[in-house]
Amino acid sequence: MTAFLERGSEATNAKSLGIVVIGDDPDLEWTQLVLRDTQVRALELGYVVSELMPQLHMYHLDDAPDLRSCSLLFRRIEPGLMAKSSERLSSERRANFYGKLSPLRYQYVRDVSTLNRGNAPDHLYQLELVPEAKHE
Repeated sequence: MTAFLERGSEATNAKSLGIVVIGDDPDLEWTQLVLRDTQVRALELGYVVSELMPQLHMYHLDDAPDLRSCSLLFRRIEPGLMAKSSERLSSERRANFYGKLSPLRYQYVRDVSTLNRGNAPDHLYQLELVPEAKHE
């Protein structure tokens, strides 16, 4: 998560606000550790937490189908800590990108051009006609 925070921070100005949506489930220890590490890194980058909305969202991950998440609103208070440019992620950070021994494997997600560009592929939907209206 800190890599996402760092990249987002690089795109901001001196008086910026930023929001992070992050796992927040007290029953899952890893979410609390990531939440802590994200706040620590934000402080190092010159931000303070201006608002935290705990367990505000719920979304589905295959390995955590009932995962709760919070919204963290950050406000920059030290513009002198702004990054000058992006640095390449180290091998160690890529190897543990999504958690311990959960590596970053893909650099890009590219759109594949089709004949129906901008439309969902035909196999993802089915058209059903409106039934005829009954006349009384």
